[in-house]
Amino acid sequence: MPDHESALKIYFSLAIISHEKSQTDFRDRFLLLAGGEALQAGWLPIAEAIYTHLCAAQPHQQLANYDSFANAMRTEDFQFLWRQTQRRYTVEHAEQLLAEATAPTIPSDSEDFENWTRRQLASFTLTTP
Repeated sequence: MPDHESALKIYFSLAIISHEKSQTDFRDRFLLLAGGEALQAGWLPIAEAIYTHLCAAQPHQQLANYDSFANAMRTEDFQFLWRQTQRRYTVEHAEQLLAEATAPTIPSDSEDFENWTRRQLASFTLTTP
């Protein structure tokens, strides 16, 4: 099983691919999973950038009931939602989906990755179908 940082990159890549296909529901599911993986990998700024995007894109979803992704993950209700989504889209399944698609090129440098992630999220916001 991949580590949390690898899982973050896998889920985020699938979110980009889903966005490019105008599949916003899948995009947001993969972003939800990427946010949880970002927290577990210690990427709090990325988790919170994902939180901001998801709350703007879907203000009535459960995540919007919390003031941050980190606080949401501390609650039983949200953990249940996250685990349920994770069971449906395991990292192994996500890897298979990514292998069947044209994956985006992800920067390997940490600072570049954080900046790249923010740019991708901004493009989602600007071009949400």
